[in-house]
Amino acid sequence: MRNKILFFSYWYPNKNSRIFPVFVKKHAQCISLENDIVVLSFHVIDGPSLFKKSAEVIVDEHGIETHQVYVESKLYKILYNLLPLHYLILKTYISKIIYPNYKFDIIHSNILFPCAITGHRLSAHFKSKHVITEHWSKLDQFFSKNLYKRSGKKAYDNADAITCVSGILKSTVQSYSNNKSVVIVPNVIDETEFYYDPQAGAQKHYTFVAAANWTSPKNPFLFLDALERLHREGKIPDLSLCLIGNGRQLEAVKQKRYSYPITYTGILNAEQLRKHLNSSHRFVHGSDYETFSTIIVEALLCGLPSIVSPVGIAPEVIRESNGYITDNTPEDWYQKINACYHGSYNPKAISEQLIGKYDLQTVGSYFSSIYHTL
Repeated sequence: MRNKILFFSYWYPNKNSRIFPVFVKKHAQCISLENDIVVLSFHVIDGPSLFKKSAEVIVDEHGIETHQVYVESKLYKILYNLLPLHYLILKTYISKIIYPNYKFDIIHSNILFPCAITGHRLSAHFKSKHVITEHWSKLDQFFSKNLYKRSGKKAYDNADAITCVSGILKSTVQSYSNNKSVVIVPNVIDETEFYYDPQAGAQKHYTFVAAANWTSPKNPFLFLDALERLHREGKIPDLSLCLIGNGRQLEAVKQKRYSYPITYTGILNAEQLRKHLNSSHRFVHGSDYETFSTIIVEALLCGLPSIVSPVGIAPEVIRESNGYITDNTPEDWYQKINACYHGSYNPKAISEQLIGKYDLQTVGSYFSSIYHTL
């Protein structure tokens, strides 16, 4: 039996950004394999008027009916926090446009604030089950000072199920809720896009590679400074680094004038990223906090030994055979990069360890199992 899901998110590709955030859309895609699904995305964005509401309905490239509701305003930062207004707009839209033709069983909300708080009220009104998927890295800040923190706890406590993309995030959610139905369902990583390619030629220099949106909480200086020390001490003499992605941290990187060559590629598509990962020797990822970090899995699927911060999915995928997790101190980064540099690894085996764990079918079946238990 196929469940009828209303997949609800404020984080979804829209007319202002066709690629943000693709990881939520991939969850919708995998859910559609075994369930009926309609997507409802809500966007409060900057606009020239005081208040303009609009909507469009599209069928995306995966055949998923997607309703995109927009509120545009010069006061969008204020309106983004007016959750009672969101609820009224969305309740009216669902009642008039979606529900007459699609009587869903489950509202599946993505991220606590503001989505799951609004989703909790909507599920009560439409007498549907409520599932929450959490990706958010700012839960601690939210529960320490946000005016909606009580509403957030109520949404968590009353949800029929909560899924978290990593064990680290699950622990954070459980520290704020007594809900007993909190499980891990990871992000989707497309194995047709990221895989080990034995035909890829290695870079001429011994190349470390890192890829991110270079803004906080990413912390590239954890590995940059460790590599500088290793290079200056002559322990990795033929060293180069490739930094993939954009972000304001890159200016600070350039100003430090490291002694080894650094290549800046800007943003790459999946094919270009895969080629860089396959042609590099080691992957490094420095960060102060993340809920998942898809790039770690992508690097491992490409067979790349990795040295990473203790964030997101790292504790669940990094082991002796594929790299190291640091404790985010300068000395530990120095020691573990050096150890990984001297280590012997089997790229094909590294890649094969993760095959079938994060693909569309596997992640989709996790969600279906949760729906069937409700």
